[in-house]
Amino acid sequence: MKAIHVLVFCAAGILFSACDRKNTNVTKDISAPVPQSGVDIPAATLGAKKDPVCQMEMKDGSIADTAIYQSKVYGFCSTECKGEFKKDPAKYLTQK
Repeated sequence: MKAIHVLVFCAAGILFSACDRKNTNVTKDISAPVPQSGVDIPAATLGAKKDPVCQMEMKDGSIADTAIYQSKVYGFCSTECKGEFKKDPAKYLTQK
């Protein structure tokens, strides 16, 4: 009886570890282009000329991320500023 319990326990362990394993046979395509760090949009198309969170001026090439709020596109200097903005957009748009 003890041998059956050990066998069942081992089979369950193998089953669960196999389900959690990621596919390691996937080859990585190193010839694929590397994503750019910034967003390639003109600063003139933004809803504001400054990052709404840190007030950094948004110029062409300085936009790291964007978000759309009330049909306007807002540019951010970093993904951290975008994250703060998404928590409470009205807070940052009413600041002077």
